[in-house]
Amino acid sequence: MVRVRFAPSPTGYLHIGAARTSLFNWLFARHHSGKFILRIEDTDFARSSDEMSKGILKGLKWLGLDWDEGPFSQSERIDVYKNKAEELVEKGYAYYCFCLPEEIQQRKQEASSKGTYWEMSITPSSSGRGKLPPIMIIASGQARRMASERRRISSQSSVSSPM
Repeated sequence: MVRVRFAPSPTGYLHIGAARTSLFNWLFARHHSGKFILRIEDTDFARSSDEMSKGILKGLKWLGLDWDEGPFSQSERIDVYKNKAEELVEKGYAYYCFCLPEEIQQRKQEASSKGTYWEMSITPSSSGRGKLPPIMIIASGQARRMASERRRISSQSSVSSPM
């Protein structure tokens, strides 16, 4: 059975591109006697709102689109995602990034000014950790602050490491 989903982010009202995607997915599901699933990507807590979620649902109903399952909210499963992220780190498939948001923004701006794209690139020589796995997990605010403080202290320290 065909199962398709539409997963809008409630950071604004339903726009024409999202309406088009939802319509095509809905038509595809109906044509193949499948399921059309609605999942709200509400994990951007700073920008998502219930008002925007309601506006998206209202827009879909106005278009005459119905869904077979949902609407599900991504935020309801945040614990599942955290556990899976921890599992990836434990198995060596992912690593934590302790960069401050300002550092990442600066790297993106530098790449943009050169006409290139920014990629997280911690090489063995810069990290001392060898080759890193392909997935980066952004550490929590507290962990980033602690790592930043360790970097600040170590850069001011005159004591050298025996390694």
